[in-house]
This record gives sequence, structure tokens and C-alpha cells, in this order.
Amino acid sequence: MQLLSCICHILALFNRDFQQLAALIDLIADIVFFTTAGCMTAQVNYEIKYRDALGGAHGGVSAGPPPYHAPPPTVVAVPAGAPPDNEAMAR
Repeated sequence: MQLLSCICHILALFNRDFQQLAALIDLIADIVFFTTAGCMTAQVNYEIKYRDALGGAHGGVSAGPPPYHAPPPTVVAVPAGAPPDNEAMAR
């Protein structure tokens, strides 16, 4: 509907006869949009009430397993600086 409305508005730029048609299609497009938005809002409201009737914020349904927490990494001390004397290079 919105695409048809856009096309009619473009045609109305060149031919004034399309102005009223564009306005009518705008009205129909708005009715379809707001009807759809109202139905979606009613559906969400119904689902919230249904969830609350089941018992609580989670609706009595498990949200899944608890999150996995990896153990902290082990830190290995690495010596820095010159190598020890026993690792000296042969010449």
C-alpha cells in the first residue's frame, strides 16, 4: 500500500488528477498500518497476561541452563631478560 501511495504521489507531481487518489491511498495505507499495529499490541498484551497467569515473570518456564563460567586462566611465570648462563651460545 505504501508503494502504491508513493507512486501516486509521484504521478501527482505531473498530473493533478492523481492528488485525490494519492490522498485516498494514503488513508487506506494508514488504516492498514494502524490495524496491524493494534493487532500486534493486543497479541503482546495477551501473551503478557498469559505469562503472568502461569506464575511470575518467567511464566513458570525455565529460561534455560545457567550460564557457563569458564575457570580463570592459569598464569605461568616466564622469566624475562638475558638467558641463564647454562644457555649461553657456543662460539
